[in-house]
Amino acid sequence: MSDTSTTPLEQDDRLHTVLGASGAMGHAVLDELAKKKVKTRAVTTRSKIEGHEVMHADLRDPAQAKKAIAGSKLVYLCVGLPYNHKVWEKDWPTIMENVINACVEEKARLIFLDNVYMYHTPFPKPFQEDAALNPSTKKGIVREKIAGMMIKAIQDGRLSGTIARSADFYGKRATNSMLYISFLERMLKGKDPYFMTTPDKLHTYAYVHDNARAMILLAENEDCCGQVWHLPVGEPITTTDLLEHFNKAIGNEFKIKAVPKLMELFLSLFVPAVKEVDEMLFQFENDYVMSWEKFRLRFPDFKVTPYNRAVAETVKYFEK
Repeated sequence: MSDTSTTPLEQDDRLHTVLGASGAMGHAVLDELAKKKVKTRAVTTRSKIEGHEVMHADLRDPAQAKKAIAGSKLVYLCVGLPYNHKVWEKDWPTIMENVINACVEEKARLIFLDNVYMYHTPFPKPFQEDAALNPSTKKGIVREKIAGMMIKAIQDGRLSGTIARSADFYGKRATNSMLYISFLERMLKGKDPYFMTTPDKLHTYAYVHDNARAMILLAENEDCCGQVWHLPVGEPITTTDLLEHFNKAIGNEFKIKAVPKLMELFLSLFVPAVKEVDEMLFQFENDYVMSWEKFRLRFPDFKVTPYNRAVAETVKYFEK
């Protein structure tokens, strides 16, 4: 089966609304939709996005969520909240409820950019969409809850929707990526990158524009509705090997510096972000390989951007 549906997006006059449009993934979805010349609406809390109709809305408010989604037929939920479990616990269920209700009222299809925090450890290698759900982290518990809210709305026949789960992603504007924070960020300052855990375990990463292209495919093909899909990832790679691609793109020979556990514990007392990242480090302490075979079988023509090109594009963006 090819990547195109019976009604190509290029012939589509429906309104595509991107929630969380100023983030790395929301912006990537807008970029890919722009190539198809479809009608879009970018929804942010306050940012301006050149070349797109922008609406400012706080999705925690049901009236504002309803207004943001009014007239839409395809809605991409790409919201990124501050990386804090208390914020997630408070705001994510409210946002999901408001977005679901607005999509139901508009009869809009919802495509939710999810992550893989809710899967049970230890992970099969590779792990697929049917992997056991039993999160061991506070943020994972929130992700399981909000995905469950959407799945229930679909099963109850209220909502047309698709859950698109991404591995750790990197690329343009992805300043919260493990491959940017203290990694590329330091290299661009001429310093060796830090990595919070062992750099020799296999990991799967997603490139933001691969995610965006894949989400649009899932959106435009009705047979993909009502299901969970893993978005495409590159071949499993260690952080050490991935560093070679960054070094080539930058033109240097940086070496990874490990963060000693005692220093990490000390920093977590004073830097909230370090404490929040700490509970998720289990993903890097063992091989963490996500399968996207289900997507590959449905869209066999889909090509993942090679690491060398994706890393070069990422470096070029942040060098600016």
